[in-house]
Amino acid sequence: MKRLACHSMWLSLVLMLGSPAYVAAQNKLFELGVGYQFVNRDDDLSFPFGVTVDFAGGLTERFALLGEFGWARRSAQQFGFRDLRTPLHAGGGVRWTVTRNHRFQPFAQAIVGVQRDRIEIESFGVDSELNFLVQSGGGLAVRFASHLDLFGGVDFRRVFHEIESTNAMRLTVGVRVR
Repeated sequence: MKRLACHSMWLSLVLMLGSPAYVAAQNKLFELGVGYQFVNRDDDLSFPFGVTVDFAGGLTERFALLGEFGWARRSAQQFGFRDLRTPLHAGGGVRWTVTRNHRFQPFAQAIVGVQRDRIEIESFGVDSELNFLVQSGGGLAVRFASHLDLFGGVDFRRVFHEIESTNAMRLTVGVRVR
């Protein structure tokens, strides 16, 4: 119960800080990004299909509050059984953009949040767990229309499991609307 309350607090904070009313009140830039993500964990598991959605509300010319949601999936056959793994994450943090006035816009970001890992093994059932995560990374956004950017990024993610924590590298590509 205590753990559920902690996770509910984090989710409420992310939703509040990323809400349109909060962002609009700042009279700053708002961005919504949608993209593909590929996640490769340090235990030789890769998740070739994934989706990420982020939203950022400007605090200053270069800093923005950031909310992010992501989903990935991996399906494999092991010992004759189908093994389906699905991590889902949500977090909030900050994004720093070097410049917004140029076509090429390098950025760095840091996120804290939670990740729910769901494992389904055929004939054995389903198991899931919710863990704290920290993610940092950066990338490049390229303006190709007045309100559209293409972006690509690389992130390092650490998920803190009870027994042993895991690290992952994440590659993202997508489109942002300003």
